[in-house]
Amino acid sequence: MDSAAYGKKGTEPEAAMPTAVMSATTTPTAEALRPPGHGKIDLSVRWVMGQPDGLYIQSRYGTLRLFAVDSKIIRVTFAKGASLSDRMHPGIAACGGESAWMYKESGNVVEFLTDELCLRVNKGNGGIHYLTRDKKLLLAEREKECRQIEETAGGNIRGWLYLDWQKKEGVYAPGVGSTGISLRGSAQNISNKKGKPAVILSEQGYGIVLAADTAVFCDIPLGGPVLYMGNKGQMDFYFVAGKGRKEIEEACGRLIK
Repeated sequence: MDSAAYGKKGTEPEAAMPTAVMSATTTPTAEALRPPGHGKIDLSVRWVMGQPDGLYIQSRYGTLRLFAVDSKIIRVTFAKGASLSDRMHPGIAACGGESAWMYKESGNVVEFLTDELCLRVNKGNGGIHYLTRDKKLLLAEREKECRQIEETAGGNIRGWLYLDWQKKEGVYAPGVGSTGISLRGSAQNISNKKGKPAVILSEQGYGIVLAADTAVFCDIPLGGPVLYMGNKGQMDFYFVAGKGRKEIEEACGRLIK
């Protein structure tokens, strides 16, 4: 990540962090870390369709939608079944969505492309590899059953997104100064200090804005590596790429009201 590594003192001049992305962490309950038992989750791709509001990818288990907010920001939504909501989290600012995108299918993959990013979806298991346009890997979802949703009372959901962080990848919640709050090897509730959507940041050159009411980062054997989201109706997050720490933080800040 252009030598702008979180938590590595002296790698980049310290800059003021946007207030909107500042985080606090607490210890989560075991309930959030351990997903319920379930039958087979079949996320293999059945069909793909481009629509004005994004690329729809259907599996037996649910519906995935990829939407380009701009060339470096992709909104990812997922719900069980065959329908997604138009609802936006109340803590997310209105997004223009005028960025050009395209998709192509080749063999066992579907690629969602902007000028800056390539999201490669494996048709066999539904997992996404988040790549730069020149195919540098930023983040990968787990190959087996990468998403799980449990529906609860009142139209709410509990969702688990299983990730495959790179071995030495530093992942942080934004904090005061240049260090942030280190997350790898831990389990943490992540909350925005102003009660807004939580943010995580990576040394690999990306951030994730979790458009959820509750968010948990888990990188311990009990349940991880996983991001847990409690939300209304569907799993919803924004993948934000950039060329340096400041650019990513500012882009995440613009997404948050």
